[in-house]
Amino acid sequence: MKKNKLIIGTAKGLVQFNRAVDGWKAEKVSFKGMTISAFHCDYKNNLWWVAISHKHWGQKLFLSKNEGVDWTQVASPVYPKNAKLSNNEPAVLKKIWTIQSVSTEPGTSRIWLGTQPGGLFYSDDFGKTFHLVDSLWNLPSRSKSDQWFGAGGNQPFIHTIAIDPRDSAHFYIAVSSAGVFETRDNGLTWQAKNEGLIAAYLPNPNVKIGHDPHRLIICEADPNVIWQQNHCGIFRSTNGGALWEDITGANGFPSYGFALAIDHEDRDRAWVIPVQDDVERVPPNLALSV
Repeated sequence: MKKNKLIIGTAKGLVQFNRAVDGWKAEKVSFKGMTISAFHCDYKNNLWWVAISHKHWGQKLFLSKNEGVDWTQVASPVYPKNAKLSNNEPAVLKKIWTIQSVSTEPGTSRIWLGTQPGGLFYSDDFGKTFHLVDSLWNLPSRSKSDQWFGAGGNQPFIHTIAIDPRDSAHFYIAVSSAGVFETRDNGLTWQAKNEGLIAAYLPNPNVKIGHDPHRLIICEADPNVIWQQNHCGIFRSTNGGALWEDITGANGFPSYGFALAIDHEDRDRAWVIPVQDDVERVPPNLALSV
């Protein structure tokens, strides 16, 4: 985002702040009163994408070509009729959790959507049509309710799509709950990348699949370094997700929280906002800290 703009998706609309001499000023609210489930700016094509989770009308997707002055509704992804959940019920779009874009040349863009109940979709025509990534949906683990399952709900969801800045065909997804998966061929094949993670809520905490990442970020200065804020701690990998190191407690890092930011110039620096635990989800001592 431009340094003079700040866009925040809230439960009551998309709020745009502009920087003024005396601080930040709220200039505009789009989709007032509606829950924003995802926002993304496609810098190369100057496009803004917004997903709305409406209690009555379901999930909606909008596109702006002029930085939020006007919005056009585009098609939301639809699960194929033969797509089944682990309980054999038909898969139906519940929520769009994340939006990412890749532009290989001017005027082109691939849009990636991570959704609930665990499907990854893409569009190559700016949202006119979306396609389910069958290779991920058809993974044997995805159909097993003890490997892909809901975190705080009854369905898994893809909340992070982290793209390697060196190679757009190489990216990771984070699934709550299932874990981290990597593709090196633009989604044709997938590998679980959960070695070293801990799933303390399962009988076997060292399972290959069944983990609950909350946030996943690739370091731009060194894309082999990936940080993860997980339900069971803070983890870091220095070898592209091949092995995760539990750094909970290091430098005061907490074991539980819902936010993570990293320094993209310093591979060893990150910030976390902790909460007390996964039962009492309030700041320790009722004081927000970083």
